[in-house]
Amino acid sequence: MPDIHICLLSEQPSPNICPLLDERLKPQEVILLVTPQQVKRVADVESILKKRQIKVSTVSIDSAFDAEAVQAQVETLIVTQKKTGKSVFINATGGTKPMSIGAFLAGFNHDTPVFYVNNDEVSWLNNPQKSDDFAIAERIKLDDFLRMHGLELKSKQQEKIAQDLSNVTDFLIRHPDLSPSIRQLNRIAIKCIDENQLNYIFTDKELQDLALQATLDKLASANLLSLKGTKLSFKSMATCRWCAGLWLEDHVYQQLDSLKKQPELQIQDLAESVEVVYANKTRSQSDKVDNELDVIFLADNRLYVIECKTRVFSGKTTNNASEAIYKLATLKRELGGSQAKAMFISYYPVRDEDKRRADLLGVEICAGRQLQELSSRLRKWIKPSF
Repeated sequence: MPDIHICLLSEQPSPNICPLLDERLKPQEVILLVTPQQVKRVADVESILKKRQIKVSTVSIDSAFDAEAVQAQVETLIVTQKKTGKSVFINATGGTKPMSIGAFLAGFNHDTPVFYVNNDEVSWLNNPQKSDDFAIAERIKLDDFLRMHGLELKSKQQEKIAQDLSNVTDFLIRHPDLSPSIRQLNRIAIKCIDENQLNYIFTDKELQDLALQATLDKLASANLLSLKGTKLSFKSMATCRWCAGLWLEDHVYQQLDSLKKQPELQIQDLAESVEVVYANKTRSQSDKVDNELDVIFLADNRLYVIECKTRVFSGKTTNNASEAIYKLATLKRELGGSQAKAMFISYYPVRDEDKRRADLLGVEICAGRQLQELSSRLRKWIKPSF
């Protein structure tokens, strides 16, 4: 274990921070080389490392593209620290390519270990100790992962349903022939939410809709609602929200919670129904992130974001999946950087043009009957080799 890490701070903080938390690499102190563009990130990194008793100091770099200047700065740091008897490792992952080259040359010239993090694997660029490459063991949690991106994770303040409803969600997923009734259920539940009341009076047409009544009977048997004559009554606003579409979000979460038990997938943290805001209160209002996330998780130190929809996406410009897909693609980059992944899950099929757009934006699609194989699709998404 080294005494000091020299790191190049960059837009992608994960390769900087995660190695610092692995016991094989964890130092007593980290020295961050910081360009003017990255000064704003220092506080976020400090907040995580200080919790783990790692001292943080910074060295300013005038230009992110002056490899010789970076090399000179790092060589000075190496010589200074080694004079005090401290061991030094260099993480050349962050920063620009010229910064990485300068850091590597400094380590090479002074017989100092230099490593690079690629897809959560530590690879040695200069290896005087003849160490083996290895996968980073530390599994950071969502709070810290988002905090190092300058963001804060908050749970939505709303009542949750305590009972296990997996048999109900399985029923809804396994019976796509009932999809028109799900559309009706969503409409009824949303109307009750908008009017802040739990009761709904059926029309004659709705009473004659056998598919709708079969779906409602299933929900009534799970004690989510009651049916009496022409009157439907939700048990609570929580069950009303669940029937309005949260059931799909719960289904996805339960599938992932089950997959979390499979160690090869390396799912380290999982959450649903959360909000993300900037942790730095000094940011301008125009920069504010205020996003509700259906399901979010970390696997192998990579962020995964999932959006769940139970409404029909028609061909109309104002009622298709394009807007949601664009938003999801932007959100994954904002929250997790270039390594983050996103999936759009829809109870109903989506248009071919939306699928093509999602493919171009790097967003996975799981829609319609594909939901019946959701668990296997999630496995392959997380670990494509499966």
